[in-house]
Amino acid sequence: MMVQMKTVLFHIAVICGFVCAVAKILDWYNPYMDFGGHLAWAGMTGCVAVFLFGVLSISGIIQRDLEMKRTCHRNGMHHHHMKTHYHQVV
Repeated sequence: MMVQMKTVLFHIAVICGFVCAVAKILDWYNPYMDFGGHLAWAGMTGCVAVFLFGVLSISGIIQRDLEMKRTCHRNGMHHHHMKTHYHQVV
């Protein structure tokens, strides 16, 4: 379910980015039409989609780390024997 949500949010962000880019180009050719002002919703929607995409990505990483800790704990392994993503990065 989370993968589908991330896919939808990603596509929304990309589409909103293209809409904003096209509006900028059209405003450059004809500034009196104010496409950017009329399509401000696309910028805000893209920002919200990117923010939610990031939240879902971070929550997925945290959830995977907790599941790995639970699995290791059930198998009798201790935390200091685990190589988590954080320990590999640091």
